Amino acid sequence: MKPRQISILFILMAGIVCNLHAKDNDVVLVDFFTESDSTESFLTISNAFQPNGVTPQLTIFKPVYKNITGYNMVIYNRWGMLIFESSNPDKGWNGTYKGDACPVGAYVYVITYYPMPLGGPKGEKVVKMGSVTLLE
Repeated sequence: MKPRQISILFILMAGIVCNLHAKDNDVVLVDFFTESDSTESFLTISNAFQPNGVTPQLTIFKPVYKNITGYNMVIYNRWGMLIFESSNPDKGWNGTYKGDACPVGAYVYVITYYPMPLGGPKGEKVVKMGSVTLLE
């Protein structure tokens, strides 16, 4: 049986990333790096945000990323209606639809992009789907 490995990426604060690796033999490796240190391609995103909150990094729903191309993000409400779309990873969703605040609750996102490691060719298309909770 092959050992299982789990990797979790944490954003500790703007620009600092913690990558946690856990293996079956209970060994945990933790890598800390700033976004500018990494030559690898990555994209991570939170699972909740608060448009009127006090933490600036959590008032807009957008990814933390490095070395990607061909980005697209769409957000749907619980009835499958398109609420937001962007092809710019620096432009996130502010929790509104046509200028009005959206109700508190869960929304579905689909993000597609291509990894683009420095010095390497464009990678295979990546699709990330999940839910984000819009907090009051």
